[in-house]
Amino acid sequence: MKSDQPRSEKKEDYSSTRFYTAFALLAFFSCRGLDYIASKKGERSYVFSAAAPKTEIPEAPVSLAVDIVLGEILYMRDATYEAEYQLYIMKRAAELAPYERMKKNLILEMRK
Repeated sequence: MKSDQPRSEKKEDYSSTRFYTAFALLAFFSCRGLDYIASKKGERSYVFSAAAPKTEIPEAPVSLAVDIVLGEILYMRDATYEAEYQLYIMKRAAELAPYERMKKNLILEMRK
């Protein structure tokens, strides 16, 4: 026999679901905020890496650059660019050659 009493409707408790959703959103925005702060400080950033300040790589001294350019080429992407860059480095070395000689002469004179 079936009872004539209506089934009590089971109310679902959404409070835990809301809590987990709010906690997940809080964690997400906290991570984004910390990542933004790190990018502003110049530290490693994952989301805001494009906004991070760029650091310049200093060029090698001309004497070292000439030695590198005159060495063996292991890989080149563009032969024209490679040739132009070699000429650029050699031109800079030629411009600075008299000063390099003067510097060497002064160092040798100081040792006497």
